Amino acid sequence: VSDAEWFGLPACGNGIWVAGGNRGRVARSTNAIDWQWSGTGHTNQLSETSFAGGVFAATGADGTLLTSADGRSWTRCALDTTNTLGHFAWHGGVFIVAEVGTAVLFTSNDLIGWSRRPMPTNVTAIVELTTWPEGFVALVATTTYGVYDLLRSTDGQSWRAETPPSDHLSRIAAGGGRLVAFRGDG
Repeated sequence: VSDAEWFGLPACGNGIWVAGGNRGRVARSTNAIDWQWSGTGHTNQLSETSFAGGVFAATGADGTLLTSADGRSWTRCALDTTNTLGHFAWHGGVFIVAEVGTAVLFTSNDLIGWSRRPMPTNVTAIVELTTWPEGFVALVATTTYGVYDLLRSTDGQSWRAETPPSDHLSRIAAGGGRLVAFRGDG
């Protein structure tokens, strides 16, 4: 991959690494050292890449959500938005993708039919979205300036407040059956 190409952080699944980048291109590797780039058939900026529910997802500008089983052949999902898409996750048969800078999510059981799901009314933006054993967890900006709330859902539709482990959360991550929350600058 050329040093002049921009690619976001990669995702790994089934022994393959994939990163989305400029002009709808992706970089793919089987060892995270040697990378080959290729086109996806789409030209929008791809800013985030995930592996969830057995598929790679590349999200980006103009409502772009591309999915692939192998990181080579990509299919564009039809969502009713032109906003930039970001975080992508899967839990219990439900795929979920968040619009960047808004309080809107989309859910699907099959990557074909997508339903728009607004967050609770006090949410102004989805900051982080991840999964853990009990479902989905979102760190969200609210109408209370400077305060992020932690919400969780088992289905991506109904969200309830979770007591945060600390004030002033800035990031969340999950893995190994644990949810980790970071304060301030990390």
